[in-house]
Amino acid sequence: MVVTYYDYKTFLRDRIAEAKPKRGFMAKLAKFAGCQRSYLSQVLSSHIQLTPDQAFALARFFGFNRGESEYFRLLVDLERCSTLELRAEIKSRLEQIRSQQMKITERISTPKTTGENHITYYSSWIWSAIHYITSIPEMQTSEKIAERLHLPLSTVVACLEQLVEMKFVIHEGGRYKHGGGSLHLQQDSPLAALNHNNWRQRALLDAQVKGSNRSIHYSSVFTMSREDYLILHELTLQFIERGRQIIGPSREEALYCYTCDLFEV
Repeated sequence: MVVTYYDYKTFLRDRIAEAKPKRGFMAKLAKFAGCQRSYLSQVLSSHIQLTPDQAFALARFFGFNRGESEYFRLLVDLERCSTLELRAEIKSRLEQIRSQQMKITERISTPKTTGENHITYYSSWIWSAIHYITSIPEMQTSEKIAERLHLPLSTVVACLEQLVEMKFVIHEGGRYKHGGGSLHLQQDSPLAALNHNNWRQRALLDAQVKGSNRSIHYSSVFTMSREDYLILHELTLQFIERGRQIIGPSREEALYCYTCDLFEV
């Protein structure tokens, strides 16, 4: 991701090195930027800089979103400017964009819960577990859900009735069916920490009791450079994005939970 870079030439060199096939990629870049291949080579190996127009064209070539495109163009502006005041202003804006683009909520697009349903839905892992398990055809009765989640039948029935009122679940023909779509809390929501805690407590229970060979529970404490941390951060976000692309069209057969933590202590 371009926002993990602090200079645009390193970004371009990396993209060229990773290109498949490599042959002709430099020429393609140069053509899109509206310059000769030899000029682009000079940009990458000397003090010569891209023009704003060329930076704009290459941002389109790489398919950047609005924030990434501005970030890339600002990296070019940073190398072109000469006054300390302007450099400081550009660096400040670069940090703002980097922080924004590295939030998960900026990388995925999902409906958000609203209103009074927030507090109820995120008060326990049970609500989302029952909600999403109704997308599995074999798990659309209260008895089946209670058995699978090891919950009292009365608790499951009460939750299902409330989820129907919330319009998250549809009750028809004696079956409870998922209402479609998915939910995601904004990072700054006061309920986000509660939701994380609920599911990490459930993960801890799985680690202590279930011991399934298919479960993965991993914790690691380490030291590394802040620059490499940004790379690890980006890889984690890419994994989440790729995972959602797989989850979306996947056939509903079982209910899974994925929790991920990466932070500076």
